[in-house]
Amino acid sequence: MKPSHYRILCIGETWLGSDARASFAALRRLGHSIQVLDESKYVTKGSQTPFGKGLRRMFRLALVNQLKRDVVRSLTEFEPHCLFVFKGNWVHPDILAECRARNVVAINYYPDVSFLSHGPYIPRSLPLYDHIFNTKTYGVMDMKAQLPAREVSFLEPGYDPELHRPVELTADEWRVYGCDVAFIGTW
Repeated sequence: MKPSHYRILCIGETWLGSDARASFAALRRLGHSIQVLDESKYVTKGSQTPFGKGLRRMFRLALVNQLKRDVVRSLTEFEPHCLFVFKGNWVHPDILAECRARNVVAINYYPDVSFLSHGPYIPRSLPLYDHIFNTKTYGVMDMKAQLPAREVSFLEPGYDPELHRPVELTADEWRVYGCDVAFIGTW
C-alpha cells in the first residue's frame, strides 16, 4: 500500500520568488514531509569579478562534495521516499547513484531552455533521474533526442500563491503604478 504522504528530500534554491522554493512549499501544502538542501548555500553565484569567479572555480569540487555528503546524511537520517531536484546545477551523478542504491525515486523539475549551458553536472545527471518534468514542450523533445533520459514529460509552469496574488493598492500606489496594460517578465 502506498503512503498518502511522502518524505521528500528537495534540492534547489530557496530565495523569495524562486520557483524551487514555491515548488517545495507546494509539496509541503499537500501534506508531504520535506527536507530542503539549498543548492545556493553550497555553490553560490557570488562575485562576478574574475577573482571571485576564479575562487569559485577553484573550490567548486570541494563545495559539490559537501553537497554530496549532506545528501548522503539526509538519505540516511531522513530516509526519504523521493529526491526532488529543481534544476540541479550542482547535483553530481554520484548523488543519483546513491539514491538508486537506496531505492529512492529521483525526480527533476527542469525549467530552463537548455540543459547544456548550466554547468558540467546537468547533462551527466539528467539521464540518471527516474523522471524529468520540463516546462518547455521542445525541451521534452530535446532531452529525448540528446540524452538517454528515461522518462521526460511536459509540465506547465505554475505560480506561487504566496507571491502571485491580488493586492490592494493605496491611492499613492495607484498614482505611481496605475496603467491600462503592464508587462511583467523578462526577455
